Amino acid sequence: MGKNDEVFELMRHLPYIWEDCLLAPESRVANWPTLLERMSFDHIFETEGPEGIRIITEGLDWPNIPSSAFSLTCGGRNNCVFILDTKYGTVHTLNTPEFVHPSKPPLTARNGGSDPFEFCVPGNEQGWRSNTSWSIPDFFDVLKNEYVAMRYLPYNDDRIEELYDNYGKDEIPSDSEILYGLVKEIYEEHGWPDLSVYDKEKCWIAVDKLIKDRFPKEDY
Repeated sequence: MGKNDEVFELMRHLPYIWEDCLLAPESRVANWPTLLERMSFDHIFETEGPEGIRIITEGLDWPNIPSSAFSLTCGGRNNCVFILDTKYGTVHTLNTPEFVHPSKPPLTARNGGSDPFEFCVPGNEQGWRSNTSWSIPDFFDVLKNEYVAMRYLPYNDDRIEELYDNYGKDEIPSDSEILYGLVKEIYEEHGWPDLSVYDKEKCWIAVDKLIKDRFPKEDY
């Protein structure tokens, strides 16, 4: 896989997560302890080897990820890619929606601005590093804020939807957009984002009932 010893050690000791955990919409978390174990035993990876794991975690569009960095997600071409770089203590969001935070600006952004990596990394890394990046602590604060602000809403353990407020005043919202608004109301009714009163189990039961009763085509 071309990773250094520090990265492999970190992969082996990441906190336990279940196999299908999501970090964000279309962003299945890479369960690295399991992936490293399967690299030796799973017939899929015996065929493709470590390069196969690199492809399903980092994708085909970013061939110049260095040995100090690895993906937090796993899932192939339809999965968003978040690269954590142990050398610089950063997380880079590749092919992912832009995050917004009122008080934590990114280190780099896709729309230009200063680039702290411009003169300290090889030229072949500057393409993927030009995507939005954050310090590791700021990244997780910004990601948390997406949930607090309800721009990301989990419908269940295996589904997180994102707010797309991109239809005009004269356009009729789609069923998925209407559903998102109703799910948001359910979250608010159950106390979100105040964790002292929020009841996740009751909230998700209400979301599931809403989908089954009124939006059966969205029941997946």
